[in-house]
Amino acid sequence: MNNTKKNIDKLKKKIFYHNYLYYTLDNPKISDYEYDLLVQKLQLLEKKKSTLIDHDSPSQIIGSDLLIDLGTIKHFSPMLSLNNINDISQYIHFEKKIRSNFNSQQEISFCCELKLDGIAVNLIYKNGLLLKAGTRGNGLIGENVTDNIKTIKSIPMVLNGNNIPELLEVRGEVIMSHQDFLNLNEISKNSGGKVFANPRNAAAGSLRHINKNITKERNLMFFCHGLGIYKSNIIKFNSHFNIFKHFKEWGLPVPNDVTLCFNYEEILSYYNYVKKNRLLFNFDIDGIVIKLDSIILQNQLGNNARAPRWAIACKFISKKNITKILNIQFQVGRTGIITPVAELIPVFLSGVIIKKVSLYNKNEMYKLGVCIGDIVTITRSGDVIPKILSVDLSNRKKNQLKFVSFPIHCPICFSLLTETETKVIRCIAGFSCIAQRKKKIVHFFSKKALYIKGLGSFIINQLVDKNHINNPVDIFFLKKNNFLNLSRLGNKSISKILNAIEHSKKTTLYRLLYGLGIQDIGESIAKKLSYYFKNIDNIMNANIKDLMSVNTIGNKLAVNIFSFMQEKNNIILLDKLKRIYLIYEDNF
Repeated sequence: MNNTKKNIDKLKKKIFYHNYLYYTLDNPKISDYEYDLLVQKLQLLEKKKSTLIDHDSPSQIIGSDLLIDLGTIKHFSPMLSLNNINDISQYIHFEKKIRSNFNSQQEISFCCELKLDGIAVNLIYKNGLLLKAGTRGNGLIGENVTDNIKTIKSIPMVLNGNNIPELLEVRGEVIMSHQDFLNLNEISKNSGGKVFANPRNAAAGSLRHINKNITKERNLMFFCHGLGIYKSNIIKFNSHFNIFKHFKEWGLPVPNDVTLCFNYEEILSYYNYVKKNRLLFNFDIDGIVIKLDSIILQNQLGNNARAPRWAIACKFISKKNITKILNIQFQVGRTGIITPVAELIPVFLSGVIIKKVSLYNKNEMYKLGVCIGDIVTITRSGDVIPKILSVDLSNRKKNQLKFVSFPIHCPICFSLLTETETKVIRCIAGFSCIAQRKKKIVHFFSKKALYIKGLGSFIINQLVDKNHINNPVDIFFLKKNNFLNLSRLGNKSISKILNAIEHSKKTTLYRLLYGLGIQDIGESIAKKLSYYFKNIDNIMNANIKDLMSVNTIGNKLAVNIFSFMQEKNNIILLDKLKRIYLIYEDNF
């Protein structure tokens, strides 16, 4: 019993924390799928020990704390959440549960809708006039966003048409289009403002901004997805599907892809259609929502503490995801290798936001046949590295850019690129190429090499950009003045870095060898070279045969080491480093 209570309390604390991040700060740290698993685990534990369920449990409540600055608003009827399934096949259990409550001969239909990934809001109309608006909040009380809601062009201030109820609660979702999301982040990045992780966070942050003029600039959209309370002597809603028809007549925005289904096959067809085409909508869709269409039957089934029993959300959870290629750029690596990288519409995959994916090399890029604007399926190899699995050619437009050519000149220093026998494209400019220069110096002072505390990539990149350093040796001749105009550095930090530089002039041979960044020479090979040759001069004077005497070093590695040690600029660099560093013999 005690263990169960401890596990429940631990889960509740974790879920409350993620509720706060998602609902209050608009800054989630885990995916919806991971969050749903936490809630399901809590529900299972509480089901085993029902005496441990309390009304404050996250399994019984909705949302999180409200933003005090906005003020609050009370909903006339509760704004509930939705129960989720992560596989459309699980829908059968949901339908069986519903049918068990009614006559088996009774015909039942379901209204299927897009599950928009935005922020839920409640609009209150009185006699056709928009009176006030609030976020879902804790389901009973939300944040008052009336002034901000009125800046959204798609929301009518006055309803048009006939039979408009005296009082009407309209439920819907505020969202941001992919293009507006990208534009917002680009502007924010250039001005040093907040960069949002995804369109949902951007929409939520924009709607809840204390300055309504900022909300207006963000170009938010709104779509209806349901009805709260209503008062009318003229009209009575019997069908959820027909509610959307009335909404449309009154001027309220409704997604086009709402459909009525009568069996599992039709629902499955709708699910597959939305899943395949969701990127064509230009806003985020993370699943479909299936609702019992009859309002009478909905009322008979009722709700539990946090969700209706007559509706369910089927989310698109997979080890794969679909996104769109916005651009293809070519990056220069530390050793000069040119790697094509596809920039994507950001998507969540296995709990991580994916914005870019490597196309690896020239051959892989041409093999995939990717073009800017293509819709692609991505995965994470080993749940770590993003990778494109396939390109959806059926959605490629005729006027789309057909092909991106691999460059013949370095995209950074414009040197002519070389191609090896193994088809690797490389810039051989070395330190003359600013991209390589930065990465080589960062590598030289990395933790496994000749580490200097406080001297990370952020500082090194600025020093290179300001032309204060061109190679690792220049670090040791820097003065306080060289650091004064760098970002995020005060006098105290500068003093610490200068002291760290002064006290870093002792190292071991393998760290020096690793720091040099010789092609294909990692920490393990550096240690073997150090153990065998004892000092740097012996390695500089070794021929290919000598180098191949070291265990596991074959011809290719030996050639790489020999070529590096014979290159004129490298000899000059090593001579300077020998004068600066006291190089100890490694003690393995």
